[in-house]
Amino acid sequence: MAEFSAVQAIRGLFIEMDVAAGFAAYDTAMYGPTAAIANLYTGAIVGAALPFARIIARPLGEFAAFAAEALPGGLASLARIQLRSRVLAQPYKMLLVTMELAGIKGYQGGHLMPAGVFKMIPRSHGLAIPMEGTTSIAYSQHWRFHRSLEIAWDRTRRLFGRNPTVGEYFDFILPDALQNADLDPATALILSEECEKQAIHFGYKGTDVLENLFRNTKQ
Repeated sequence: MAEFSAVQAIRGLFIEMDVAAGFAAYDTAMYGPTAAIANLYTGAIVGAALPFARIIARPLGEFAAFAAEALPGGLASLARIQLRSRVLAQPYKMLLVTMELAGIKGYQGGHLMPAGVFKMIPRSHGLAIPMEGTTSIAYSQHWRFHRSLEIAWDRTRRLFGRNPTVGEYFDFILPDALQNADLDPATALILSEECEKQAIHFGYKGTDVLENLFRNTKQ
């Protein structure tokens, strides 16, 4: 059996529908839905095919309680998010561990809901995805994402004399920022929808006005 690189393996574990969903379907038929979710994340079955899964299995198992705090539905929700979006979207703390173990270089964990804006969501718990570059590297993926948010904040203040609301953020601002960061429109909408669910989980309402956005991109 050919060896997989770390990046190929992490895609197989979290993103590729044919691998991840295939094993989950097998486990569902053999052992029931609970086993399917457990095996998808502990690598009990996937580990036989993907060597890297054995490396990451233990830390992922330890994140079960953490995922339950971060997302309504815990690991099951996390599996759904990643299979729907085909993006490595995880709570920030978990994403950093995953990226380190996978050997992903040149990327940062990009908060989809900036911690300074969504203060009711702990920084470690907020959904994030790998973004190329940093906010200080002009025109990198991470820079373009935050630049889009900053422009949206400025525009909303000019038009309405206030910061954006939670509803405006998930309906318009976040999908637009993700597309400016090279994600396709369908994926941007899926991630925005899942982020909205997480925000509601932490007590946000659509009419809530968001905090000031810290400007961290350079002109």
